[in-house]
Amino acid sequence: MIAMKLHLAPLPGAARRARSCVRLLLDELDIPGSTVEVLDLLLTEVVTNAVRHGTVRDTLTLTVSASPDEVTVGVGDDNPDPPRVLDPPPEALGGRGMQLVDRLADEWGVDDRPGGKSVWFRLALREDAGSEALAG
Repeated sequence: MIAMKLHLAPLPGAARRARSCVRLLLDELDIPGSTVEVLDLLLTEVVTNAVRHGTVRDTLTLTVSASPDEVTVGVGDDNPDPPRVLDPPPEALGGRGMQLVDRLADEWGVDDRPGGKSVWFRLALREDAGSEALAG
């Protein structure tokens, strides 16, 4: 099991930094390319949501734990309101982030924490993880 906890400034570059740090952490695992793509997408969505919708005063908290079978990512902020899976009209420019998380993650949820919440997702580390959803 490998794990990390990272504090990120709630700025537009937070998702890029999170992806870079998570990839370095997971380098020792033999993760199929399609799974890395899904992991990057979901990580970007939950970090971006925290930056845009969290009432973060100081930092976001990124936690990652991984085994050869799965990876779990959590992003904590100080807004207690849980994210919502929306169904925006086709012409909408946004509002689909949690739809992607709901569709591509093997499991996701929200944990209350003192002064806010943590949104997390779990992704199996297998060749076909999320590939059907990405194709559909």
